[in-house]
Amino acid sequence: MQKVNFLTVAAAVAIMTLAASCGQTSNKQTQASEENSIEKSGIGGTYWFGDGDGVSGPSGYLEVYPLDANSALFHLEITLGEPSYNSGQVVGKMTIENNIGIYDAQKNDMECDCILKFAFASDELKLTADSEHSDCDYFFGNGVFNVIERKYIRINSAIPRGYETMEGDSIMFEDLK
Repeated sequence: MQKVNFLTVAAAVAIMTLAASCGQTSNKQTQASEENSIEKSGIGGTYWFGDGDGVSGPSGYLEVYPLDANSALFHLEITLGEPSYNSGQVVGKMTIENNIGIYDAQKNDMECDCILKFAFASDELKLTADSEHSDCDYFFGNGVFNVIERKYIRINSAIPRGYETMEGDSIMFEDLK
């Protein structure tokens, strides 16, 4: 009798599990499809330049959250280190074409004339400012913009879900879409 009860309970649990997951299948498939599309862009993750401690010299990091194959959100934070510790950050949306990301501050509702170029290659990127649109000091403390143009190495290829501001606030990229 216990075998029948056990088999009956097991069958009932299996049917309930199947029934509960039926409505979620298309959502899971859609979500998986979106995540695969994002991951295929190959640019997402966290990038870093500098000595690693943010104290003895300039350093910075960039978090890239792909939206699709043609755009991504990002958070860039840079510090000069000793003795001034001047720093700055910028958050925005870049358009991407042929592994080149372009951030135009004015298209992101900012008042400065700043265009940044992100050249993605394998596990690194080179960040440069457009010389004709380089009013990027708006985002950074005294002298910080002078060290922005560097090669950044990807230290983590996991898609970041969010970032922490210099003020200590946690921001989720999903909320910025």
